[in-house]
Amino acid sequence: DGCSDAMFVKVLYEPGAMQIESAADGNGYKRLLQLDGVLDLTICLFTNEKIPLLADVYDVEKEIDTTTEWLQCRQLCQEFTVHHKLQAELIAEQEKNIGTVLRVCADPKVQQSYMTEQELLIKGYVTYCVLYQNLNENTLCTLKKQLPFEFRLRPQCNSQELFADVILEVEACDYLVSGENKIEITLGVESITALWEEQKIPAITGIQVSDMDIQKQNELPVFSIWVAEEQDSLWKIGKQFYVPVDRIKSVNNLTGDEIEVGQKLLIVR
Repeated sequence: DGCSDAMFVKVLYEPGAMQIESAADGNGYKRLLQLDGVLDLTICLFTNEKIPLLADVYDVEKEIDTTTEWLQCRQLCQEFTVHHKLQAELIAEQEKNIGTVLRVCADPKVQQSYMTEQELLIKGYVTYCVLYQNLNENTLCTLKKQLPFEFRLRPQCNSQELFADVILEVEACDYLVSGENKIEITLGVESITALWEEQKIPAITGIQVSDMDIQKQNELPVFSIWVAEEQDSLWKIGKQFYVPVDRIKSVNNLTGDEIEVGQKLLIVR
């Protein structure tokens, strides 16, 4: 419930106990394989949405003390899909000539992914498995091999501080028996990559309100001229003089919240 096409899906799985038995077909011959197994799935759904957080607060008539915590967050920088082509050659033992190929499957796995100066490097391996009929013995045999792969991608976001979540999906798996004991496999793989940036942002977790000291109130100027400095904002200036931001904007005929270094502002309480 609550799923949508805009969500990013990450699926982790771990195979458990497996049992393979031969089973009889409709004619009574044991020509079928029956597989019973356990597969543990962990499914994570991510959505990219804006969450409002209270980062600062002040009042023009009260003293506000806050408790702030730094929250560890992930910012989604980019999500993209790329299609890849892999080729493999599997060779059976000499006495096992490949006849009818019953099944060819491939399982790509990502071992590591990281950003370099200009590229996203994805390394992993593909487990190829072929179920075929051995012509010499008229039996079913399997051919299995693991081969490494390496993808180099150039995302729009270039920063070594980024990290990636990569999902690989097999789009197509074609094969060709090119000899008595050799099979060539062409694999189409789709990589779905999400690039994330770790961020720490301040968030207010507690607020204490108290009356303003009368002496402090009397010391606040009714009129003053403030020259904007580096890192200044209307919010920061308003908090310093206990003046609403809207009043500063109105008195200085400002239509937006941006101010420039050196800009003079009239502050009226």
